[in-house]
Amino acid sequence: MKLLAVGLVVVGVTMAAPAARAAPTTIKVATVMPRGMPWTTELSRFAADVKRLTKSQVIIKMYFGGVAGTEARSVRRMKAKQLQGVAVASVGLSLIDKSIRVLELPFLFRTTKEFRFVARSMQADFSRRYVTRGYRLLALASLGWVYFFSRTPLADITQWKGRSIWTWKQDPGATAMARLVSKTTLRLSLSGVLWALQSKTLDTVYGMPQAVLALQWNTAVRYVLNLRINQSIAGLLLREDTFKRLLPAHQKILIQRARVLQRRITTASRRMNRRALKTMIASGIRRVQPTAGYMRKHHAFRKRIWRGLVNVIYRPVDFKKVCALLTVCRSTSCRIITSRPRPARTDPRRKICLRHP
Repeated sequence: MKLLAVGLVVVGVTMAAPAARAAPTTIKVATVMPRGMPWTTELSRFAADVKRLTKSQVIIKMYFGGVAGTEARSVRRMKAKQLQGVAVASVGLSLIDKSIRVLELPFLFRTTKEFRFVARSMQADFSRRYVTRGYRLLALASLGWVYFFSRTPLADITQWKGRSIWTWKQDPGATAMARLVSKTTLRLSLSGVLWALQSKTLDTVYGMPQAVLALQWNTAVRYVLNLRINQSIAGLLLREDTFKRLLPAHQKILIQRARVLQRRITTASRRMNRRALKTMIASGIRRVQPTAGYMRKHHAFRKRIWRGLVNVIYRPVDFKKVCALLTVCRSTSCRIITSRPRPARTDPRRKICLRHP
């Protein structure tokens, strides 16, 4: 009888073992990006990888196409715990910590390599700031370069006078830039830009080639100024309390797959922008080179833009760190990643990165 009792206990424990397994954790993540785009395809792939590698113990449920509202509304819903995460551009990221927008300062970076060097070097700093605010910055991707598109050529600074330039309420950097080169600015929502271009009340817009093409602004402009304004960024945020509730092994999987996601979105965006610009040029949009006179004015303008944005979208300490990193990057061909660069005072290339205004 004793052996029978022991056997029944063993069987009971064995049968109860599956029932004792922890219930899956569902993480709701929202984005305004529509389904079917390379970005959302990569987000879906990320969610599938996490589900597979955690053996369905962590399920990321994506809400595409603004189902959860605008970026601002999605962030508010995340703060209210209705969502556990968001995939947002810089506007959404800055609603948690605005200092990250130092990476989007106009005319700060010359090349993709410079931007990547600085962004990778400072990502750990930004991640710590988000953690102190209760969020985890899992991925920080580059969406590509922003350019000016216009109905009339804007190769020389004199051609900007009297031209109406679009500004966006959520983009103080572009607003400050537009107000310096033209007295006429129009603040419009994204949905109102195409009509303004078609009715000729608006002359100049800015954006990534893929965005300009998707919004059909390319049908109402004729020129693109071959001058890089800034790199547009996007990130994947998760509530820190949600992240901490995951098993350590699942946390590690989430971090690893988010790094892959970051790389894939950056690569896909670069490819999409290249194709979009090629498509627009093939359709008749002309690429114009800024004149030497424009570039001389441009160097003076960017100092004034940066001065007007201090403590608006960036902190002076972050600007100084970016400058130090750029000095290291330009003196080493961006081969070294360091979070504490100390360029020599005698290095003549120190002048490349301008002193804080």
